[in-house]
Amino acid sequence: MGTAIRMNLDRELTNRYFLGTTTNAEDEEIGVRIIEDMSFADEMSQAEIDLIEDYLEGGLTDSETELFEQQYLVSDERRERVREIALLKRYARGAQTSASVEPVAKNIPWFRRFTVLVPVFGLVIIAVIAGLLLVGDKGGSDYAQLNRQNLRDPSVIGNAQVVEITPGTYRSGTPGPVIVVGGDSPAVLFRLPLNFSVDPNTIYDASIDHDGRKVFTVDGVRLYMEGGTLEARVLAPREVLSTGTHHIRLVRRESDNAPVVYTFEIR
Repeated sequence: MGTAIRMNLDRELTNRYFLGTTTNAEDEEIGVRIIEDMSFADEMSQAEIDLIEDYLEGGLTDSETELFEQQYLVSDERRERVREIALLKRYARGAQTSASVEPVAKNIPWFRRFTVLVPVFGLVIIAVIAGLLLVGDKGGSDYAQLNRQNLRDPSVIGNAQVVEITPGTYRSGTPGPVIVVGGDSPAVLFRLPLNFSVDPNTIYDASIDHDGRKVFTVDGVRLYMEGGTLEARVLAPREVLSTGTHHIRLVRRESDNAPVVYTFEIR
C-alpha cells in the first residue's frame, strides 16, 4: 500500500469524492489508493454504482443532484456509464424508463478521471478490448499507440505493473542494479530516469533485448518530469518478457552518444 493512510469508506465520503466536494488531501489519498489497492478500487466501483443508482432513482437531494450533473457527468465516458446502468435497471424492471443527462463541462484532476467502474452491461466488450490492447501481438501497433499516449493516465496503463530501473553507469554498457520483475499483470510500465541533463524535447527510441535479440521496440519514447528528473516511460506486454536477463536501450535520435542501458531480470 505504500504510505497511503487507511480510510474508512462510507457513503458520505465516497459521495463527496464523486460529487467533487472532498478536500485536496482526501482527493490525493483516494486517487493513490485506487491505483495501489485493488480491493479498495472494487469498493469505490460499488460506491460509484450506488451513487448512480441513487441519481437515477431520485434518491439524491437537490444539491447532490446539481453536483452530480455538474461535477460527475463531465465526460462522454461517465455519461455512457449512467446510460448503461439506466438500461440495466429498465431491463430489470421491465419498464420504459430512461435517464436524460446534460452535464456542464468542467476540468477535473487526473485522479477523478480514473475509471474505477467496469459497467456490467459492457463487461464482455471491455474484456475483449483489454485483451487486444494489453495481451495483443508482440510489440504490435496497439502498444505503439499506447506508448504515444499519456503514460501517467491510469486509463491508459490499466493494471500494468510499474517498475523503475536505474540506468547503467555513465550511459555505458555496464548495467546498473538488476531489478527482478515478476507478476501476473498483462503489461509492465518501465520508468527509466535519465540521470543527466537533457532537453525535454529530445527524442529517444527504445528497445528491449533478450539473449541478444530485440523482443520489443518503441519509436519516439515520451519523456516525463518527475521530482525534477526527466524519465522515459515504456509500456510493454508481459508476453514478450521471457525468463532471464533483459536490457532496455534508449537511443537518442541523430546522436552518436552511447545508448542508455537499463538491465532487469524476469524470474
